[in-house]
Amino acid sequence: MRAALNRTAEQCREDMVTVQPGGTRPPEVLQDALLRDSQMLARGGVRMRNLYHHTARFNSPSQAYVATVSALGGEYRTAHQLAGRLIIFDRELAFMSDRNDRLGAVVIREPSVVHLLYELFEQVRSQAQPFSHATTDGLEAVAKDLDRTILRLLATGLKDETIARRLGMLNDDGEPDAAPTQP
Repeated sequence: MRAALNRTAEQCREDMVTVQPGGTRPPEVLQDALLRDSQMLARGGVRMRNLYHHTARFNSPSQAYVATVSALGGEYRTAHQLAGRLIIFDRELAFMSDRNDRLGAVVIREPSVVHLLYELFEQVRSQAQPFSHATTDGLEAVAKDLDRTILRLLATGLKDETIARRLGMLNDDGEPDAAPTQP
């Protein structure tokens, strides 16, 4: 999967958009992403926009990665709910999570489907907030947004575990997403 992403990133000409659900990403994944994304942005002419869960603001490795890539031109926003992992290159090729294999992916080349996924990304992004370091900026707003979302989801009858997974607090195995850390 990483090899396919790396090859596609090397060929990216215009833009890459991603949806990265969960409050944390493993350090080795962030290291690979940092190298790939830095090289892609260094070529110039490529716009990179990303969506994370609000909970990523509380994770030191995610904060460091976002700060580094933002300085290179990457754009990051956070939202209270994200569906699944998605990466779209040049509005032509999409990788999305395989629902049965957290490490696998489905590759989509069909133009109408890629276009729909891109439009969905744009809709979620338009309502997301700029990523900021939770301890210095946005903590109160993020906390209030999470509270409102939890209450709204509880009112619909969803169970705690389902809500926690939607908000990036549990991984797909029902385990707590790696404990948020602060510097």
